[in-house]
Amino acid sequence: MVLVFFLFRLHVSAGRISGVVVFYLVLAGIYLLFFLLIRKRQAKTSVLLFSILFGTGLICRLMLFGLSPEVLSDDVYRYLWDGKVQNAGINPYLYAPDDPLLAPLQNDSNFKLINHPELPTSYPPLAQHFFRLLYSVAGWNVDGVRLVYLALDLFCFILIFQMTGRRITGFLYWLSPLVVIETALGLHIDILGAALMVCTLWFLTKRRIYPALACFAASVLTKYIFLAAAPVLLAWYAATGFSEKGFSTFRKTADIGLKIAVFAAVIVCISLPFLKAGRLLFQQLVFYIEYWEFNAPFYSLLRHIFPHSHVYIRGVLLAAGTVTIACIKKLTLYDRIRLSILLLLLLNGVLYPWYLLWLVPFFAFGDRWGELALVSIIPISYAVLIGYKASGVWMENRLITAVQYIPFLLFFIIDIWKGHYVQREKNRGNYSGPQRGRFTTGGS
Repeated sequence: MVLVFFLFRLHVSAGRISGVVVFYLVLAGIYLLFFLLIRKRQAKTSVLLFSILFGTGLICRLMLFGLSPEVLSDDVYRYLWDGKVQNAGINPYLYAPDDPLLAPLQNDSNFKLINHPELPTSYPPLAQHFFRLLYSVAGWNVDGVRLVYLALDLFCFILIFQMTGRRITGFLYWLSPLVVIETALGLHIDILGAALMVCTLWFLTKRRIYPALACFAASVLTKYIFLAAAPVLLAWYAATGFSEKGFSTFRKTADIGLKIAVFAAVIVCISLPFLKAGRLLFQQLVFYIEYWEFNAPFYSLLRHIFPHSHVYIRGVLLAAGTVTIACIKKLTLYDRIRLSILLLLLLNGVLYPWYLLWLVPFFAFGDRWGELALVSIIPISYAVLIGYKASGVWMENRLITAVQYIPFLLFFIIDIWKGHYVQREKNRGNYSGPQRGRFTTGGS
């Protein structure tokens, strides 16, 4: 894997997109072999094996230092611009980067690297706080950003490894090419949201609801993806949080209401510095949901069938789907969460490779072949950059879309058919989240 990462680095440094895509897919193939080798192993990881696997993942990440991220994505420059604007005391939701009022901040050679300078920011409030931190710590130095991301990546891995009981399956996160490349090269904010999601799950395993609520709110305000799990978490708490006798319906309702109020309070506190923007806080998000499209065949189908109401139809399908998933008692908590996230991603108008980073942490807790197939094949979607770099025209290839989604659908159907998502008594030795049992409702 290290050798292939070295070859991958050579193509990135040379700006050869075709070679980048090819070696990205080769790395995904190596990851699949690793997955097949270790998926049934339940013994704890020895010190020697831990050192080898951890060192491999770390070396692969360090090899991407010094590379320019815009070979695959220039998002990080938008992050740093938002941080720079905030350091100047300006609300990033109010002005687009190319607004004349921001002219004093535009006298910077890095300004030309910002994507969509005609649009105000669309990133949620906690992401904005993080951008300000990144700019304060690293300025425009992307390797400084990489160091911060490496710390987040390591934190996420440590939690996952502990949650798996220190089993080798925890390395399915640490050695994932998608995680390594989209975090250490693409420098996408999703690593912060995913780390906060894992932190939420970790607190749930400890039955500490209030810290879990805080992490859940923080993850949602990094990227709204984890919000899809809200019905699942609510249904899980309603079903498992009142095992003690003597809880009246009123007390149960009041307790759930208190938890929702705490969640809302955290949301408001994090968003407070930006609330003066009013509806502009969500203006670009609405624009993104309604008009942006890439690598999303289900969205394309719905838009074709319902050209004037596809946004509402997708909202109804997402709400109905997540509520239905939340009510399926045969599913473990983690499977309900991952299915809710998957549903949101599939109904979204855009599915970039780094969006699937939110699913990879769950690989450590159970094999789901449909998700694994999509995560492994989606790097091929970067092939769109080959034509874009050459001609400036963004043109998707339907064959490439089919290559991604047909295997995903086939393996996903197999997962359903074979009951991979159904909770079993022996659960194959993998931890799948807190289940039913005694629960201290007031614990924090």
